[in-house]
Amino acid sequence: MKLYDKDIVYLDRQIVIALKPYGVLTQKDPRENLEDLLQEYLRTYLQKSGNVFCKPAHRLDKNVGGLVVFARTSKALARLQKAFREKNHLEKIYYAKVEGKLTKGERLVHYLVKTSYRSLVYTKPRFQGKEAILTFDVIKTGEESIVKISLETGRYHQIRAQMAFIGHPICGDQKYGAKRQKKDLDLYHAEITLPHPISQEMMTFRAKVPFIET
Repeated sequence: MKLYDKDIVYLDRQIVIALKPYGVLTQKDPRENLEDLLQEYLRTYLQKSGNVFCKPAHRLDKNVGGLVVFARTSKALARLQKAFREKNHLEKIYYAKVEGKLTKGERLVHYLVKTSYRSLVYTKPRFQGKEAILTFDVIKTGEESIVKISLETGRYHQIRAQMAFIGHPICGDQKYGAKRQKKDLDLYHAEITLPHPISQEMMTFRAKVPFIET
C-alpha cells in the first residue's frame, strides 16, 4: 500500500493529519502500518533519503478508519500527547453504523476494565475500572442506525464496548456481539479539533465518512 496526496489532510513542519485506511495498524509494527507509510510519503515529498521523524500522537484500531494526528518533531509529539492525555481543548468526533433502531441520543457513563482483547463494561465504579464517557446523537434510524459520537474520554475499545452494552453493537463487530462479521467496522474518526502544538491555534479537520451517503 502507498499513501497519496489525497490521504494527507494537513501538513506543516510540526504535524501531519493523515487518513488511516481500514485494515492498517496505526503505529510501527512488522505488519503494514500507517507510520511507515507516512514516513515513506514524507521522504518522497521532502526528497529525502534518510530517516524522517513522524510519530502518531494517538491510535485507531486496525479495523477502524479515519483521521490520525502525527508529530514531525519530538517537541510537537510531547505536546500533542499531553493534549490527548489531558483532553485540553481537544474534541474527537466519530461516526458509527450500529445494529438496531435508535430514536434519540444519550450520554453514556460507564466503567471499563481492559482485558487482553476487549473491554468489560460496568455501570458502577470497579477495581481497575476506568471511567468512560461519550455522547451520541442519532443521524439516521432504521434496522441499522447511524450515530455521531463525541468522546469525553479515550479508553480501549470505548465506543465499541459502550454501544454494545446498550444493545447496539457496531455493524460488523462480532467481538462485541454484532450479528454479522465484516472485515472492517462501520466506525470512522471523522472530525478532530485540537490546539496546534507550537502556535496553540485551534484547528479543526474533517473527513468524509465512507458509509454515509452524501
